[in-house]
Amino acid sequence: MKKIIQLLTTVGAFALASTNAHAALVTGSITFTGGVMVEDVNGNLATDFTTATQLDFLVANILSSDGDFAVLGSSLSPPAETVTFNDFQFSPVLSPSPVDPLWAAGDFEFDLENITIESQTSGFLSLAGTGTILNAAFDDTPGTWTFSTQNTSAGGVFSFSANSTAVPEPSTYAMFGIAFLGLGLVGYRKRRAA
Repeated sequence: MKKIIQLLTTVGAFALASTNAHAALVTGSITFTGGVMVEDVNGNLATDFTTATQLDFLVANILSSDGDFAVLGSSLSPPAETVTFNDFQFSPVLSPSPVDPLWAAGDFEFDLENITIESQTSGFLSLAGTGTILNAAFDDTPGTWTFSTQNTSAGGVFSFSANSTAVPEPSTYAMFGIAFLGLGLVGYRKRRAA
């Protein structure tokens, strides 16, 4: 029994040490604003949002940022960081899929993995979805994003925000696994001794 407890203690210590070796997840949110052309399936400027199928980004600036994104600053004059967006098709399917990256600013990138059309009326377009926030100093972090625009004219204004999302820590699962393994070993030893 003492050997089992020592084994579990050693395995637990290694599990905790390995979780400390990983970088943290990205926290915070970032909001962009800029110009976008909303196009139809033929690549023409959409006359209203009901015919829109793709986005062609013209320019983007950081409007606000907090948490780990705060190092990027905001759209002060001149902007603290250059922001690049990649164009994509959102209807009938996301293309390319994933959009890798959807945006890049400083050392951060956001890979768009799925999309949902929240609202698509003649005068308003709202999209939402999930993706992954990437930065070499952090673990890949699941994130949510939203996009909206109200202007179909060339250079229409858009707003976009991304937030990190909470996910269960892998070390939590590892600790549950170790606990169940320990209970199983104790039960086995008791049955064997009887």
